[in-house]
Amino acid sequence: AEGTPDDLGQDLTGEPISVAFHDAPLPNFIDELFNQRLGLSFLIAPNLRDSTDLVTLRIAEPMAPADLFRTARRILEDYYGVRIRADEDGVLTFEAADVITDSGIPLLISGRASPEVPATHRTVFQIVHTKVMSPTRIEGLLARLLSGVELDIQVRPTLGAILLMGSRTTIDRAIAIIEVLDQPLLSGRHGIVIEPVFLDVARMATDLNTVLRSQGYSASVGYSDQAQAIVLLPLRNSNKLVVFANDPAVLLQVEEWAAVVDAEREAAVEDGWFFYQFKNTLAEDLTDTLNQILSIEIEAEAAEAAQEGQRPRRRRTAEPLVFEKSRNAVLYRGNGEEWSRIRMLIERLDKPVPQVLIEVLLAEVTLTGKEESGIEYLANFGINGRSVDAQLTAGGVSFTLDGAGATRALLRLAYEDNRVALRSLPRLIVKSGESGNIFAGSQVPILSQRAEGVQVEGSTSIVQQIQYRDTGVTLNITPIVQANGLVDLEINQNFSETRAAGAASLTPTILTRDLSTSMTLRDGQSVLMGGLISESQSQGQSGLPGLGRVPVLGRLFRADSFQNDRTELVVMVIPYVIADHRQSRELTEQIKSQLELHRRFL
Repeated sequence: AEGTPDDLGQDLTGEPISVAFHDAPLPNFIDELFNQRLGLSFLIAPNLRDSTDLVTLRIAEPMAPADLFRTARRILEDYYGVRIRADEDGVLTFEAADVITDSGIPLLISGRASPEVPATHRTVFQIVHTKVMSPTRIEGLLARLLSGVELDIQVRPTLGAILLMGSRTTIDRAIAIIEVLDQPLLSGRHGIVIEPVFLDVARMATDLNTVLRSQGYSASVGYSDQAQAIVLLPLRNSNKLVVFANDPAVLLQVEEWAAVVDAEREAAVEDGWFFYQFKNTLAEDLTDTLNQILSIEIEAEAAEAAQEGQRPRRRRTAEPLVFEKSRNAVLYRGNGEEWSRIRMLIERLDKPVPQVLIEVLLAEVTLTGKEESGIEYLANFGINGRSVDAQLTAGGVSFTLDGAGATRALLRLAYEDNRVALRSLPRLIVKSGESGNIFAGSQVPILSQRAEGVQVEGSTSIVQQIQYRDTGVTLNITPIVQANGLVDLEINQNFSETRAAGAASLTPTILTRDLSTSMTLRDGQSVLMGGLISESQSQGQSGLPGLGRVPVLGRLFRADSFQNDRTELVVMVIPYVIADHRQSRELTEQIKSQLELHRRFL
């Protein structure tokens, strides 16, 4: 703290100070508070140096230095008989007063915690800071509620607090009452925000108040000391109406009446500009569709009016609706009744577009001579006592399991048999009706052109042209989520890999397998597709050098080997519908937890 104090300490400035003393001897209390905390010079009179009085002071919230000085000075003078005076140099002198109050040594506490003192006649002095209500109002209520009780109540406006002086039992009762009274006026109530489209927010609040009161509800507009069952708070700057009520069902009724009142004003507009800001979709995407619908209606009305010899009700315009890109909004000019119909349609279309998490698993199954396909091999496994029934179609072999877990269990069994190699497991989130693409692989240099020429000196020049080709996994998916929860999928899958080229070729061989299909699955349902089979042959010889190459007899000294490798690429697809942002967050957390488990245990 800075400054030289007068008798009241009003010149002290600085940062707020928090103090906490418990049974501190009076001289130590004076030294710590006035010298160490407030930075003041002082002198203790001889009649106080050996004082055994104890001081307990707790202030939960920091106080300004001047307020702390005045509070401590008052307590010392009124309850400890200590008088403070300052000389010309600003040095404080603490001395015993001639008359000391006989109320006993008090306990000084700040905050709402009950004082921990024995139930004696010792006076408790407690500072209670109010949170919501004004100290003056609480002081009046306490005086009426605790009339006839020995309790001294003083308001400290500069602190926003109340000083309570009395016995421990009385202080406990006063604090309990303050906890009940010092609450927000609308505490525990439910609230909604209503945005009028046509009415002014003040006019809507007045009309709703009239309607609700006519129904017998206790309602009020604006703040009132006596809160009603329904409180309407108009916010003029933002043109929004905040409504509070004890029952959520009442708020629903208020919303319905607000829509009715606003719609009546809307229908009364004969010619005006109307504005709607989209919340979940792009205005540009829906504007073309809505303009086509409105144009057809306007042309039909114009033809009907021409037959009856009347003027059309609506004017023919090129585009009735105009979208505003920067605000993602749409503008319309016309009458309010027609706009009401259009707005209802827009609100039904302005819904969050569902997303789909597509999980695609690529696995390569090694085939034996007896197996025609990898699906046939996988179908031999049973899950939970049930066999898998494969189906042969014109597009290949596929089977479907009800859950993704069953399909994964099937692949896990095959993987443990060392017959299945997992190639890739891409995951892709795509918005319904949009296309998503993912590529994981590398670029391989391919010799695309080679030319040779003879120069003047007779040397040969070779010109080569190299191109790079993508190899790896390419996935392109277009999902469409139906209202019944089914997902239509269009899938284009490409898997390519390089094979070693012969000695005479500088370009590697690229093995490519493509899959294009469309299907309909339920949310979380999986399908396993196959039929992309590749075959490679190799042969070799081993035996005694020289003798193994002798015609006819060489077969006795060598062993000929022939190997035929057949593999099939199977694809598993699992769609998960993400309806809203909450499901998206839950799915993200689930994937993150899976990655954390892999990082810790693999």
